Amino acid sequence: MTKRLTRDDWIAHGLVVLRDKGHEALKAEPMASALGVSRGSFYWHFPSLGDFHGAILRAWRSATTERVIADLKGLPPGRDQLATLIQRAIGNPQVIEKAVRRWGGVDPLAAACVREVDQLRFDYLDELFRNAGATGDEAAARATLLTWAFIGRTFAPDLVAGLQGAAIDDLTMLLLGREQEDQS
Repeated sequence: MTKRLTRDDWIAHGLVVLRDKGHEALKAEPMASALGVSRGSFYWHFPSLGDFHGAILRAWRSATTERVIADLKGLPPGRDQLATLIQRAIGNPQVIEKAVRRWGGVDPLAAACVREVDQLRFDYLDELFRNAGATGDEAAARATLLTWAFIGRTFAPDLVAGLQGAAIDDLTMLLLGREQEDQS
């Protein structure tokens, strides 16, 4: 066994395992075997399985939320950010999201991470709607609705499988409400 894996290699593999097999499969021995390395390689990078699980959850948070928000903040505020966000959220399957949320149903560390991510997403959406001209209550209600829609999309992907293009534009206009009309 001459492979030298990095901490990032283990995390990337862990995310694939999580997506394909669920959190129950995030164990050192089977992952090491699948990668053709000793279990010692795993423990070289992670002092415990709990440390590895925390790293997986942080990687999920970064990839699915923090980087997305950073990318979107480079677009003009309002409709452009919202339309792009809706396209990403609805246009892409959320397999890893589903796996993490299921994990959060049985593990306190994962549950805390899911709550933090939901709050981060909600806060960003609330800010996005406020920047588009919605009042505080309107922005919060729309942020809540879009958060629920995303979670629902995760667990019922077939309901929105064909939603794209003009339908997403219509959804964006609906969520922006009269603020978008005022800007016209």
